Amino acid sequence: MGTIVLSNFINDKFIDRVYQNLHGKKYLIQKDGTIYKGKLKTKKINNIKYTFTEDGRFFDNCGMPTEKPKNVNIQDELKNFKKEIKEEEINKKFEELKNKI
Repeated sequence: MGTIVLSNFINDKFIDRVYQNLHGKKYLIQKDGTIYKGKLKTKKINNIKYTFTEDGRFFDNCGMPTEKPKNVNIQDELKNFKKEIKEEEINKKFEELKNKI
């Protein structure tokens, strides 16, 4: 269990919530107080900025949980996101190998 964050306590229950540090890096504090280990992606859909996780949770621009946007194929968005993550991991491994050589 992580540190309890009072700003995650909304309407008499703890929620997951996205925060941003001073350098613009976003992170998700889950309802149990732990920090989400997966990747987050921010994308503008239907003129609204959403941040979503690898496992399909959506958050609005204030970091609050929200409904999945309508008129958008969520499965395709998540599929593209996971593809980007794999490419990023491959590039990271390549850079590490390049630095060793």
